[in-house]
Amino acid sequence: MASSDVMDLIPDVREKFFLVREKCLAQGVDILLYCTLRTLEEQAILWRQTRKLADITKQIERLRKIGFGFLADIIIKVGPQSGNIGKHITNAYPGASWHNYSEAFDCVPIVGGKPIWDTNDFRWRIEHCQVVNHDDLKYFSDYSIIPSVQPTHATSDMYWAEKRLGSVRIHDAYSNNALLKETGMLALGSDFPVEDINPLYGFYAAVVRKDQKGFPPEGFEIENSISRTEALRGMTIWAAYSMFEENEKGSLEKGKAADFVIMNDDLMTAPDSVLFKLPVEATYSNGVKVYENKK
Repeated sequence: MASSDVMDLIPDVREKFFLVREKCLAQGVDILLYCTLRTLEEQAILWRQTRKLADITKQIERLRKIGFGFLADIIIKVGPQSGNIGKHITNAYPGASWHNYSEAFDCVPIVGGKPIWDTNDFRWRIEHCQVVNHDDLKYFSDYSIIPSVQPTHATSDMYWAEKRLGSVRIHDAYSNNALLKETGMLALGSDFPVEDINPLYGFYAAVVRKDQKGFPPEGFEIENSISRTEALRGMTIWAAYSMFEENEKGSLEKGKAADFVIMNDDLMTAPDSVLFKLPVEATYSNGVKVYENKK
């Protein structure tokens, strides 16, 4: 049976678990550690239980071809289960999970003395949520996880991303629209100082999916662009919600921080090609003017 003993983790990862728990406790949330070390046989059983026989056979053949016949033997040994006979737990075959090396831990929050395995309002957030296998999208809604993405990453990385990820995985990358459909919201940011801090660059990238020279003409993975309204919400009220600050900021309402900009152009109707360079006339932070265009 898979271990839930923290002492089965390697020292560096064990230290990270205690740090995570300390930070959770500081927020009034305890966590239940339920998986640390998992044997290769246990991994094989979990991996097989939601795989079709054809996929299992293909993986066995692949492992033998690349010199990992002992892993193929383990997959065969724990058979013959296959198909939809249990809950989908993992995409990792034996030897491909960090749990097999004591370098990963799984935990859930405890509320009222009971672990919370389903919907919750802890607003867990995955930052830099850029490459997500399409089979894993459902976990965001299953466990109430908010994806946080930086739209300009798609247009900065698009020149070389397929070379790194391959022609198949690239279609699971920068899937902002797919994530939005699964969760109902996205928290959007700039990733400054890695990317430029200008929020208009992120707005343009999220909506148009092109670089500022208009490349590529059809937009990069354009099916994963989001609407202007969705991009605006992602940069304002949804981002605030992801940080439990929706009652303090994120929209212009009585009692909230007056954070806003003044523009002569309408961000919602201006041509795609100029979105990233629309002039800002003034910027206000908490009601105080912090920038003015004096040109």
